[in-house]
Amino acid sequence: MSQCPPISKAGRIFRIVFVAVGLPLSVFAIFISEQRPPVLVALFFGLFMMLGLWSWLHDRSQHRQLEKMQRDRRALDAPAFGEAFRDIKNGPTTAIAVRSLLQEHVEVNLSGLRPEDSVDALRDYLDPVFFDELAEKLEFRAPTNYPEYSAMVMPLKTVRDLVEVVASRLERVESSGAP
Repeated sequence: MSQCPPISKAGRIFRIVFVAVGLPLSVFAIFISEQRPPVLVALFFGLFMMLGLWSWLHDRSQHRQLEKMQRDRRALDAPAFGEAFRDIKNGPTTAIAVRSLLQEHVEVNLSGLRPEDSVDALRDYLDPVFFDELAEKLEFRAPTNYPEYSAMVMPLKTVRDLVEVVASRLERVESSGAP
């Protein structure tokens, strides 16, 4: 039987907000209302429970998708993974940094990740925070606004596309001489 996947950072934040805000508000609403139990409070509490369940199921589904994608594959260490991107300028270094940071964000072992793998299971983790951390690590300019971020992330189909986009931003910084 498989072990439950770890909870993502966003999932943890959602659960903390759920417990710290939602439950006390529901209990408070029950005590101040004249009806016992009020329909509105019950609906509110039920909605919060469904959102919490959806968040948990979504995280679990993504982790299972990632595990299924990597199943029956030989694990690649960081240098071997980076070597698959040697045809891209700064490819190996960029690929190693991208996989390392993705692994931190996803909290799943990504040693089976390959360049041709789809980024669909990773898309939730390719957020502006991810690119800010990656930009800090590799010293390139991260997207500064949503249209720029969206234009960079929306066309991504594979891990190779992701590495190419980051490597091209890194190349632009190197050619201009300033981050």
